[in-house]
Amino acid sequence: DTSSGLKTLQKLAQGALRDQPGFVAQVQGLQPQLDFDARFAKALDGRNAVLGYYFTSDRDGHTRGVLPAPVMDAAAMHGVGGVTVWTGYGANIAPLAQAAPQAGFFNAITDADGVVRSVPLVAQYQGQYYESLALALFRRLLDLPAVSPGLVPGASAPAGLASIQLKMPGQTLAIPVDSRAAALVPFRGLGGPKGGSFSYVSAADVVAGRLPAGSLAGKVVLVGTTAPGLLDVRTSPVGEVFPGVEVHANMLSGLMDGTQLARPDYASGFEVLVLVLAGVLLALVLPLLSATGAVLFSGAVLAVLVGLNLWLFLSARLVLRLTSMATMVLAAL
Repeated sequence: DTSSGLKTLQKLAQGALRDQPGFVAQVQGLQPQLDFDARFAKALDGRNAVLGYYFTSDRDGHTRGVLPAPVMDAAAMHGVGGVTVWTGYGANIAPLAQAAPQAGFFNAITDADGVVRSVPLVAQYQGQYYESLALALFRRLLDLPAVSPGLVPGASAPAGLASIQLKMPGQTLAIPVDSRAAALVPFRGLGGPKGGSFSYVSAADVVAGRLPAGSLAGKVVLVGTTAPGLLDVRTSPVGEVFPGVEVHANMLSGLMDGTQLARPDYASGFEVLVLVLAGVLLALVLPLLSATGAVLFSGAVLAVLVGLNLWLFLSARLVLRLTSMATMVLAAL
C-alpha cells in the first residue's frame, strides 16, 4: 500500500532535498506511521491470523508474493492423481507472509453449469500440496495437526482420494473429499447480510471503533467483500449471487460442526441399483393398473425415492443424485 506517499518522500530525501537535514530527519521520523505495509504486518504479528491468496493457471506461470509452507509433498501422496494442479499464484508480500506465515488459497471449483458446489481442500503447485483457506483456518483451531491423504478403502493409490486426514494426538479426523481433493460445501442457507446464515459486521464500524467492545471475542472472523462491483460473488445452489467469502465460511462451519457432505464411492452403483429395482417394479405393476392408479402408484414410488434420498442426506450426510430416478419414474408413466 503506497498511498501514504512515503516512497515519494524518501526519493526527495535521497535526491533533491538530501541536503536539508530537517527534511531528511522528518521523513525518517514519519516512516513508522507512513509505511502502511509494516503497520499491517505489526498488527498481524503474534495473532491467530490466517491470510488468503489465490492460485492461477496460465501458460506463463506468473507468480507474485510469497507462498506459505506446503502441508504435504509429492511423496506423501503416494502417486495419487487427480488433485487440482496450478501453475501460478498471487500471494502476500513478504512482510505480511512473515508476520502471519499460515495462509490458505481461496480458489473454488465451478461445475459445468457455473455453480460452485465444492472447494478443494488441497491443491498442487510444483509437486507440493497447499491447503485451502477453510482447511487452514480449521487446522489453526485444532493447533495445526499434520495433513495426510486417505485413500479409497481397498483400492490402490492411483484410484484416488477418499478423504483428507488430520492427525491429532490420539485420533485422526477424516474429511471426505472426491478424487480432486474437493469437499462439497454444506451451505447453511441464503448468502449475504440478509441471508441469516452468518453475522455480518461492517469493516468500517470496526475501524471507526463503533463496534461494542468484545463483540468479536471468541469468534472466527473472515474478512471479505459482498459488493457485486468487487467481483467476489459466485453462483451457488442456494443463491445466484452468493458472496465468495461466505462459501469458505460455510465450508469452515461444516468442518467445525462435523456436518461435512460426502458423495460415497459407491454412489453410482447405488443409483443404478435403485433405478433397476424401481424400473422393474414399475414395469410389472403399471400395466395392471388404471390410468389413475398408475399415476398414484408412480407418485408413491417417487415419494419413496425422494424420502430415501432425503433420509440418507439428513442422517448420514450422503449426497446422491435424485434427478435420474425422478426422470425414470416420470418417463415410465
